[in-house]
Amino acid sequence: MSFMLLGILNSQAAGGGAGAYDLLETVEGNGTFSSLTFSSIPNGYKHLQIRYVGIQSSSSSTLFVRFNSDSGGNYTLHRLVGTGSSVVSGGFTGFTGINLGGIASFTTTFNAGIIDILDYSNSNKNTTTRALNQDSNVHISLRSSLWNNTEAVTSITVANSPSSNFTSASRWSLYGIK
Repeated sequence: MSFMLLGILNSQAAGGGAGAYDLLETVEGNGTFSSLTFSSIPNGYKHLQIRYVGIQSSSSSTLFVRFNSDSGGNYTLHRLVGTGSSVVSGGFTGFTGINLGGIASFTTTFNAGIIDILDYSNSNKNTTTRALNQDSNVHISLRSSLWNNTEAVTSITVANSPSSNFTSASRWSLYGIK
């Protein structure tokens, strides 16, 4: 299921034309860290995109994405989750990061996702995101979020709460979209 999701996401990305996506950085898990940070993000792109696939090393926890080390309650979320037998939706405010749900632990079930960070360097509006991912329950979710801040995004941190390490099978890549 995860590889099928990544295939769909990659085929959609390919529609942007040759050279529309530049790989900026890749971080692979090694079982010793529970968060990762993309820093020194260049300014010359319209949007950013994070693509990930991974497994956690301990009990399932929730993934959060934070911008510029802001862990205050400045994030909102709308989500639509397909469980296979029903659909769950909701909206939430006051989060301490963009909530992506959980990723699997101690299994061979790879969870995958893609996060678009729109107009990340525009300091005239709040930063918005959209994410398509698979969570630890093998649910597919579509999430949109808002960072209630007009600062340009200069760093992105992905963290587990509660703390759980990313295994060596985890891979996170940041792309700049022209």
